Amino acid sequence: MKIQIEYWKEEKKLSKKVNNLLNESIICYKHDAYRASLLFSYLAFVTIIKETIIRANKPATITQTRWDSILTELQNDDKWEKRVFDELTNSSSPIFNIKEDLRLQIKFWKDRRNDCAHFKDNEVEYQHVESFWSFLRSNLIKINVEGGRQNLLVKFQDHFDTTKTPPNSDLSPLVSEIENAVESNEVKDFLTDLRNILDPYGWNNPNYYKIINKSFELCHELITEKVVEFILENNFEIEFISNFPDKVNYFNFSATQTRELWKKKILLSNNNRYIFDLYAALIRNNLIPQAELSEAYSALFDYYEQTRDSFPSNTEILLTLKNDKLGDIIFKKAIEEDKLNNFMWVNSKTDFIAFYFEHFTLKKESVETLFAMLEKQNYSWWLRDSVLRILNSNSTKKSELHNVATQSGLTVPNVFE
Repeated sequence: MKIQIEYWKEEKKLSKKVNNLLNESIICYKHDAYRASLLFSYLAFVTIIKETIIRANKPATITQTRWDSILTELQNDDKWEKRVFDELTNSSSPIFNIKEDLRLQIKFWKDRRNDCAHFKDNEVEYQHVESFWSFLRSNLIKINVEGGRQNLLVKFQDHFDTTKTPPNSDLSPLVSEIENAVESNEVKDFLTDLRNILDPYGWNNPNYYKIINKSFELCHELITEKVVEFILENNFEIEFISNFPDKVNYFNFSATQTRELWKKKILLSNNNRYIFDLYAALIRNNLIPQAELSEAYSALFDYYEQTRDSFPSNTEILLTLKNDKLGDIIFKKAIEEDKLNNFMWVNSKTDFIAFYFEHFTLKKESVETLFAMLEKQNYSWWLRDSVLRILNSNSTKKSELHNVATQSGLTVPNVFE
C-alpha cells in the first residue's frame, strides 16, 4: 500500500538523485529502519535545496564573490551539505527569504539527522520520519532563492503565458501551493501582486477570479479568511460573487450586510447578467429572512428589465425562485394592479409574467386579465407569444387554463385554443 509521501513524490518533478534518496527512505521506513529512513529523507531535502541554488540566478543582494564561493562548495562532496545548511540558517545575509521560525525547524531536523548518522542516544521512531515528511511537504515551496511567495507569483504568470503553458490548464496544483508559499499575514499583499501581474488595470479579470475561487476550495480557512477580508476591503465582492454565487457563504455577511446586498448593492452593480444567480444564492442559503423574502422578490421584479437583463434558464435557479411569495408579488403587480393594460410595461416584464403563468396555479383573475389584454388595440405580443409557447409545450398547463376559463364563464381566445 502506498503511503502519503509516495503520492507527494509522484506529483513533484524531482531529480533522479532525489527520487532515489526518497525511495531508499521509504523502503527503510516500511522495514522499520527509522534512523536510516530519516537520514535518507534529510539528504533528499538538502539535495533539493542544493539543486535549487545551482539553478537559481544570483540574488541582487549577494556579491558575486560570495555567490561563486557557494556554487564552488556545492560541487565539493565533502562540503556541499554543510554549505546548504549554513545558507538555509543564515539570517544575517540570507539568500533564502524565509521566516526565522522555519530556520529553527531546519536546525531541529539537522540535529535529528545527526542523531541518525551518529547513532546517538535519542530515539528515532516512525513518528519522527512522518513529521519530517510533513515538514518537507509543507515548507519546501517556501524555500526558494527568490522567496516562496515571489516564486509562486512567477509560476502563476507562466501559467497564463500560452507560450509556456497550454490554455485552460488546471490551476489546482498552483492554487494548492498558496497556503504553503504564503504566510497568512501576507495573503493580501500576495493577492495585490497577483492582480498586478494578471491585470494591472482593474479587478475584473476572469483568471484572477478563478484563482480566488479555487483558493476557497483548496486552501486552509486561515488563508480563505484573509481572502474574504481582501475582497471586502477592495469592494469587489459583488463582482466575485456574481461569477461564483456558490461562494456567498464564505463571506459570513451579517443580517444588515445581507439586506444591503440584495436591497442596494446587487441592484446597483453592473453585473446584470448574474443578478438572478445572486438572489438565488442568497435565498438558497437562507440568508434572506422569511420576513423579508417578499420585499426581496419585489425588489428583483421591479428591477428586472426585459431588454437589459437575462432571465435565467438554469433549472436550479428557477426552482429556487419558484416560491409562493414570488407568485404573490407578480400576481399583485401584474394582475391586481391591472398593469397588463400597459403593453410597454408588460414588454419589460414578459419573461417574469410568463414564468408566473407557467409555474404557479392559475387564478380566475389571472386568466381573465390575460384574456382581456388580448382585446386591447395595443397589447404585448411578447407576452401572448410566450404564453402560447407554454401552452403548446405543456398540455397540463393548457388544460388548467381551459378549466379555469370554463369554470369562470370565460371564452378562450382563438389564439389559445
